[in-house]
Amino acid sequence: MAWTESRVETARSRWNEGCTASEIARLLGGVTRNAVIGKLNRLGLFRDETAKREPRPRKLRQRKAVNPNRVMGAMLAARYEKRLRMKAEPIEPLQIPFLERESGQCRAITDTTAFAQRVCGHPIEDAGVYCPHHSALYYQPRKAPAR
Repeated sequence: MAWTESRVETARSRWNEGCTASEIARLLGGVTRNAVIGKLNRLGLFRDETAKREPRPRKLRQRKAVNPNRVMGAMLAARYEKRLRMKAEPIEPLQIPFLERESGQCRAITDTTAFAQRVCGHPIEDAGVYCPHHSALYYQPRKAPAR
């Protein structure tokens, strides 16, 4: 709907009386609140500075200062320390075929042929996948980052 002179005058007078843009839009009919605000801004009509509301102070949430990496870091450091203490003493692999290996048996490949289908087969410790001998061989301690 077009802004006629009478509609502009009605919007201007209501705005000066203190009506809100929503009230003016309902009074005029067929016009949205945003259309009224846009028209009043183009006409240069603004509320005086004292009518502006003060912004409410924002409430800041208190956050816990827990770093999950600290917990995991301590657990990983303990594992690395344990692996460092382990000595890579040579053991004789059981040479179990890979597909016959059961859970709880070391899965380090010990077959040096082209197909490499045999694994160590010794019992594993903790939740790892290798026996203590192969854990000591394969896992290296984390190096300190270069600064």
